[in-house]
Amino acid sequence: MAIRDTDTYLAGFRALCLYVDNHRDLWSILLNGGAGAAMREEWLRQATMVAEAEKPANAWLPAELGTICASTLIAETLAWWVAQPRDAYDVEYIAQLLFRLISGAILASDPSPQIDQSNPEDLG
Repeated sequence: MAIRDTDTYLAGFRALCLYVDNHRDLWSILLNGGAGAAMREEWLRQATMVAEAEKPANAWLPAELGTICASTLIAETLAWWVAQPRDAYDVEYIAQLLFRLISGAILASDPSPQIDQSNPEDLG
């Protein structure tokens, strides 16, 4: 399920969270059980295939790193969520949480000047 196959990113996160919630026991085992590492690896592989077919969301973040960060953030957030008591956080809360985390960090445009990677003073 690609997040971008919906009208908005938030709608995509809602659809993802609803699907995970409807299959919560399975996702709990997949993300927090013995298959957790394999699931994360496959999640990243799928995300990389999607990212390669699309235009990067911004110019400041290398596409490969953005894909790694986004897929890891989503997988870890969902793993954390399904490990919580079922009524602790609802679908809408987690969807909005994922949207804010992704849009605030990975999809954010870069208002700062271009960083000169050859100048260590620009990096810190």
